[in-house]
Parts: sequence; structure tokens; C-alpha cells
Amino acid sequence: MWSFAGLRSLPPEIEFLHALQTLKADHNALPFLPPEVGRLTCLTSLSLRHNLLAAFPAEAVSLCRVRALHLDHNAFVALPPSLQGFTVSARRARNQMYRGLVTCCLRGS
Repeated sequence: MWSFAGLRSLPPEIEFLHALQTLKADHNALPFLPPEVGRLTCLTSLSLRHNLLAAFPAEAVSLCRVRALHLDHNAFVALPPSLQGFTVSARRARNQMYRGLVTCCLRGS
């Protein structure tokens, strides 16, 4: 959707995309996500690969339908507390977390 767009931020108006199920914002320069992302309650897939993310908004806990979360190649050094409840599958990538990075998180049943 917004991959390779040169974005440095997502617009706060994203909260009005209530029926959005997939959000791809790979290969940008996003240093953070707006808290409004937490209002995308129909989201099932969120891909934020190749950005500058080091933190995840606490509001992300309301993304209870997300089954796939792709965070490869960001600046995370640890799994954000707001992602508790996800089962993490990690592999080596250009991140510092666990000598690898979260490539996909699947919310546990």
C-alpha cells in the first residue's frame, strides 16, 4: 500500500481506515508509528520491513486480529512490550534483537 513511498511518518488520518485488513509500509524511513494504528481493529497483516522503527506504540495491543506482523530490518533491540501475546519467529536479519529480528509474529490462540 505505502511501500517504497519515502515516508517518514504515517498520517494520523489512518485511524479512519476502519475496514483495512492489510497494511504494507515496507522500505520507508518510519522512525515510529502513530498511536492511531491501534484503531485499525480489522487489521490481519502488518508489514513494516526496512524502516527505522525502534519502538511500537502501546496502542498496538488492540490489534487483536493481526496474524502476521513483519518487522525485519528495523532498529529494535528487544521485542516491544506492546507485542506481548505474540509468538515470535526470529531469524538473523539486520537488527540487534536476539542477534536477529522478528520476521514474523503470530498471535497465539
